[in-house]
Amino acid sequence: MKKFRQIATLLRNFRKVRNALSTLAGLYSGDSLHNAMGGLTGEETAAAVRWARESGCDIAEIGTLFGMTAREFAAAAGPERKVIAVDNFSWNPFGLPASAHERFTRSILKNEIASGRVSLVKADAADFLKSAPRGLFVFLDGDHRYEAVKNEIATALESGASAIAGHDYGNPLFGVTRAVDETFGKPDETAGMCWIKRL
Repeated sequence: MKKFRQIATLLRNFRKVRNALSTLAGLYSGDSLHNAMGGLTGEETAAAVRWARESGCDIAEIGTLFGMTAREFAAAAGPERKVIAVDNFSWNPFGLPASAHERFTRSILKNEIASGRVSLVKADAADFLKSAPRGLFVFLDGDHRYEAVKNEIATALESGASAIAGHDYGNPLFGVTRAVDETFGKPDETAGMCWIKRL
């Protein structure tokens, strides 16, 4: 019961929490806060957004977490292209239950969802990619285990993605680098820990 009251308080105070996180992010130097929260640095976000814009395609973000990068993708894509934000809400750095995590993310993306620029899809990555529209710019930032990333890349290739990009390339804690290098040799470009392979 106490946990539900805490979650309800968090949701009621969404704007304050968001502003506090934004303030904290501004106070930190380097990437420590971004890494702890599972997010992208400014350099990584700028590169991912540029790559998505250059693709000229609709965007699928696999592993949207709280939707902050999806908002950046939507702003860069403009009204003519759509962003599909995909998450199964099985993990977040605050330990929120999946239902609260999903509600919180929907709150962050409410304007983008209302405008039709973003669709928030609750699904596992591989399940979504198996039936994804062809020609998407796919950004992988969900499950970082080698087997999962390898499977996501293979499924995205089968789905006819126009480009595949992602996060945590070069991070020794995860299997992203091995999965990317085994599939592609090397990425076409990197920025921070973000990578892209144009197809």
